[in-house]
Amino acid sequence: NLFRPRTSLASTDKSNMARFLCLSLVLFTCASSRPVLPVPEFKINLDLEPEERYREVIAHFEQPLNDIYDSLVNNIVVRHFYEKFSEHRGAENEELAAEIRGISKYSKIPLQAIHAAQFLYELQTIMVPVENVTWPWGQTTYRTGQEPSFGCTGIIARSASDGKVTHARNLDFSFAKWLANMTYTGVFYKGGQELFTAQMIAGYTSPLTAMRRGMNGYTLEINTRYPPKKWNVRSLIDLIFKEKRESSGWIKREVLQSISAFEDAVKAFSTRPYASTEYNIISGTQRGIILARDPNDLYHNLTLGPNKNDYILMTNFDYWDHDFKEWLDPTSIHFGHSRRVGAETLLNASTDLDFNRLYQIMNDDEVIAKDTIYQAFMNVETDSYKSFLPDCEDCSGCVDHAKCIKEGESCCSERSHYTLECGKIGGYRCGCLPDGACRSAYLNATMGDADCCSFSSHFSLACPGAFRRCGPAPSDSSVYV
Repeated sequence: NLFRPRTSLASTDKSNMARFLCLSLVLFTCASSRPVLPVPEFKINLDLEPEERYREVIAHFEQPLNDIYDSLVNNIVVRHFYEKFSEHRGAENEELAAEIRGISKYSKIPLQAIHAAQFLYELQTIMVPVENVTWPWGQTTYRTGQEPSFGCTGIIARSASDGKVTHARNLDFSFAKWLANMTYTGVFYKGGQELFTAQMIAGYTSPLTAMRRGMNGYTLEINTRYPPKKWNVRSLIDLIFKEKRESSGWIKREVLQSISAFEDAVKAFSTRPYASTEYNIISGTQRGIILARDPNDLYHNLTLGPNKNDYILMTNFDYWDHDFKEWLDPTSIHFGHSRRVGAETLLNASTDLDFNRLYQIMNDDEVIAKDTIYQAFMNVETDSYKSFLPDCEDCSGCVDHAKCIKEGESCCSERSHYTLECGKIGGYRCGCLPDGACRSAYLNATMGDADCCSFSSHFSLACPGAFRRCGPAPSDSSVYV
C-alpha cells in the first residue's frame, strides 16, 4: 500500500538516529512544552487518480484537520473570505483541481476552503506585517496579529572536516498549535520510482521543503520574502486574480517531478513566473545557492563559497537592502532581535559546520522561533534527509487569539497587549491593537509599538495614561471614533 503511513526520522540515513533522538529528548525535556518527535511518513502515488492520492493522508490527520477548521475557519467572516477568494480566482489546472476535490471529499471540509488553502503561501506574503489588505471583491482585512506567517531560517554550510555540504532548515508558522500536528514527510512516486521526498502539511498539496535524490540532485527550501516596495500588495493581488498565475507550491511540484539535475532546477527556479516574492534555497553536491525571487525574475542571489566552514544564510528579509522588517519579527526571542544576526554569530564561532553543529545552531534560542514546527537537515552527496518535529513552545498549550493569558502561557497569535479586562488588576490578551485603539500606560509584553498591529503609534490626548494611539498620526481630516 503506497499510502501506508510509516513513522520515521527520515527516508534514509537512519543509522544512529534513534540514539540521536534519545539524546535530543534528554536535552530538551526540561525546557520544552513538547519533546522532539519523529515525522510521520507517507508514500504518495502519482499514478493514482488525483482525487485518491491523499486519501490515506487525510484519514490519518482527520482530527487535526477538523480542529483547525473548527477553530479558525468555520466562522462567517472566514467563510465569506474563502468563498470570495475561490470565486475570483476561478478554476485551477485539472490535476490540481482534482486533488482539491479529493481532499475536500475525504476531509468533509468545504471545497472552496481547500482551494483557498492552496494559496496560503501567497496570502501570508501579501499580508505583510505592516499593511491592511483590500481584496478584489471589496473586503478589507485589517491587521489583528493572528495572520498566518512563515518565519523560516535556512543555512547551507560546508563542513571543515570533510567538505560536504549540509542544508539545514527551520520552518516557523504562526498556527503551530494546529499545523505541527498536520506535518508529514511525503515520498512522491511515479511508475514505481521515487521522484522526490518532501515536507508536507495535510490539506496542502505542495512541498515547503524537498529533496530530489542523486549525485547531481538537489534540495529545496521555500522561505517567505516579504515584498519590497517594487512589488506592493496591489501588484501581487493582480498576479493571483487577474493574471491567474500558478501557485508557488504547484510550480515546485512540477519542477521536482520533472527535473533531476541541480543546474536545471536552479535555472527553473530562477526564471519561472511566480505569483509572489520568495526565497528559494537550494543545495547540491558540493554547492549551494539562495535565490531572492521577484514574481517575474531573479532579484538577487547568494552562492556558497569553496572554503571550509563557508556558509550562506537566509531568513525572510533582504538584509543586504537593510529591510527594517527584519527587526520587527515577533517570533524571535524578543522584539527587535534578528534571527539572521543570531545565526551568523553562532556560525562564525564554530570550528566545524557539520550536521551536529548545525543541529545545535538551529535549536539555539538565537535562531529557533517559538513556533518552529519542522526541521530538516539534508545532504545530497550522502543521500541523507533527516527531519524532526522540534520542541515547540506554541505546539501545545498556547492561548488562542483574543483570549487572556495567565503567567507562564504564551499566545498562538504571537503578539499580546495589556488590558484592564484581563484579571483583577489587568493582564495580557493575545493579539494586537488595531489602528485607532489606545495603548495602555502599563508596560506591554512586547516592547515598543509591537502591541499595535501596524507597529506604529502617535501622541493623542484622547488616550489618558499612555497618551499613545495605535496607527500613524492622522491628517487633519482623519477622525478616530
